Amino acid sequence: MKVFAVMAVSTLLVAGLSGLVAGNYGERYLLRQLTGESEKAIATLAVSVLEPVISEDISILKSIVTEMVRLDQNLYSIEIYNERGETSCRLAPP
Repeated sequence: MKVFAVMAVSTLLVAGLSGLVAGNYGERYLLRQLTGESEKAIATLAVSVLEPVISEDISILKSIVTEMVRLDQNLYSIEIYNERGETSCRLAPP
């Protein structure tokens, strides 16, 4: 009977630890995937905004910033400055 109890406890311990280890690896994998996708999205945004920023095309910049704020409720405000430090485009909640 003691052997059975020891084996049962050992099995539960191994199963529990295996679950923790597998969960940790899964979490790290998903975090790497999410980070990679975020970096791709930011790179795409940077490339798409480069020309309007260089040419200071205010109407396109305002359109981009408006859409970004509409799509991401976590953004509080966005400001784009020119090389003189002047605000080219700004969008913030009223």
